Amino acid sequence: MACMLGWACTAEVGFFNSFVDGGCVTGSPQACPQGQSCIGPMGSPMGVLGLCLSECLVGEPNACPENTHCLPITGEKELGTCQSSCNPNAPNACPKGQACTEIEGTPTCQPLPECYVGDNMCPAGQSCVGNPGAPAGSPGRCEAEAEAECRIGENSCAEGHVCKGEEGAKTGEPGSCQPECRVGSNNGCPDGHACIGTDNPQYLEPGRCYLICHGDNNECPTGQVCIGAQAGTSGTCQMPPQCVVGDNSLCELWQNCIGISSNQVGAPGRCQGEPECRVGDNHCPAWQSCTGYESNANNAPGRCQGEPECRVGDNHCPLWQSCIGYESNANNAPGRCQGEPQCRVGNNNCPVNTQCIGYESNANGAPGTCQAAPAPRDITRLYMFFGHNSVGGEIVSGLSNQVQGLRILSYTPTSITNTAGNHFGSPTRQPGLLNVTTYGLYNTYNQAIQEVDAFTAHVRGIINGRGNIPGQPLDIVFMKFCFLAFYNMNSGQETSLFNYYAEQMDILQRDFPSLIVVHLTQTTRPCAETQSYLHAANIRSMNYRRLMLNRYASGGRVFDLTLAEATGANGNVNHCTYRDASGELVLGLRSEYAPSSTSTDGHLNTTGRNTIARELANFLANVR
Repeated sequence: MACMLGWACTAEVGFFNSFVDGGCVTGSPQACPQGQSCIGPMGSPMGVLGLCLSECLVGEPNACPENTHCLPITGEKELGTCQSSCNPNAPNACPKGQACTEIEGTPTCQPLPECYVGDNMCPAGQSCVGNPGAPAGSPGRCEAEAEAECRIGENSCAEGHVCKGEEGAKTGEPGSCQPECRVGSNNGCPDGHACIGTDNPQYLEPGRCYLICHGDNNECPTGQVCIGAQAGTSGTCQMPPQCVVGDNSLCELWQNCIGISSNQVGAPGRCQGEPECRVGDNHCPAWQSCTGYESNANNAPGRCQGEPECRVGDNHCPLWQSCIGYESNANNAPGRCQGEPQCRVGNNNCPVNTQCIGYESNANGAPGTCQAAPAPRDITRLYMFFGHNSVGGEIVSGLSNQVQGLRILSYTPTSITNTAGNHFGSPTRQPGLLNVTTYGLYNTYNQAIQEVDAFTAHVRGIINGRGNIPGQPLDIVFMKFCFLAFYNMNSGQETSLFNYYAEQMDILQRDFPSLIVVHLTQTTRPCAETQSYLHAANIRSMNYRRLMLNRYASGGRVFDLTLAEATGANGNVNHCTYRDASGELVLGLRSEYAPSSTSTDGHLNTTGRNTIARELANFLANVR
């Protein structure tokens, strides 16, 4: 049955369906025999295809035959029509061309509409029109279009659709985008082909034409296989499966395995693209926006596409750059910011009392502009939080000696979730350095991972408040690991530790954009040339330092503790005789900073504490 109940398929130009017994057009005079009314799809306008149904009196006992019930006609209080009851959960609940629809709380077989708004089921030059303001997908009728949607042969239609016109239409003439075929009707498919739709296709849904095959011979074109054929049944020639439904391991990022004929787990499928973004979600890189595949309505699937960096004449460019158009330099034409930077970070070619500030990065050599150097901040007025172990405590002691007026607040939690304590002198909440000592708790690799969790939990607890303690704003937060963690971990675990640290710190920075998250490289120990068991720990510390600098140095928020511990007052750097994984000589703690000439534990004497603290205080005063 190519047509709905009450209609027949004819070759008459301009019409797909003609009346047979029971068919009618709603609203037409004398559409049905006496004692019957023409009922169309629920919610459809007048003038659509319908069925002639027997009239009845609403509420009258035995007014309709068995398995039917009397439903009122719109606008009438007592007069109704006998309509078939149905089970919406049963297969084939209604005849073809009808659907099981709930009307006044009762599932009823209703005729399918002539078309649905927005589905292009109408003949060439027509479109589906519903009631005024009807949304896409609501029932409607086919009406002539004011303008053509496409041109024959231009391939401007969406995938799975073709541009069709009147019979005999030539290339370049107007037409409308229509599905290649309709499931169950094969309308549009050549002989020997079948119209295949999506998983569990419904009658008259859009589909694609595929060559019919039988699986027991090689009748498919080269590169295709017979899909769906079983013993005694036929299938269709399609590209071979790429994957199995439920297993996306063979598909690329942003793709899922979609079944060829079924989406049941284990069925053959092909890798198909998932949307890269959703319209309106801003899930795209800078200067790009999410453009929908077929619609730009919010949440429609799409791809990230480049937006112009600037518009000619709008001066939306960094200093010393101008907007150069792609193809035109007329005002408002799209373009890119071009031009030489005023300076390069670190080249010192700016006027006195100014410095080169990078556009996007402050790494040496990055392009920038000469700007007045920001004045150092008074760190005694900042709210800071430092999570550390024993050497960190020694640095804090040095800060108390080097920075007059800096409040040092001790903070010793008993667990990750316990954030009760002195929140900068709560309830007065004075500025200062709140430091938490975790020595002895986190001296292995697994415990170092827990230390990251503890640190971020403490920061969130301070900002958001826990228990009876009010939330406290923070300016700067930073942490460091115990050297023993690097001594006790296996080779390569320093990379895993850094990756976890960076992931959690980036999340913390994302959640609190105004917070300055400072990153510290790892403490080191004296070179200890005769103690090879310390070499591996120092090497892992150097590997960790390199990862830290590669990731965060360009943002100007890394305090290189390793280098500070290896650098003397004269600027000389202490290098060991062995190298790290990159071939760089390992940095070792200077002897004048160690407690004794024989010490190898990495602790700091008074000189070391004060020197490192002085450099850290200067760094914290200037970090932005």
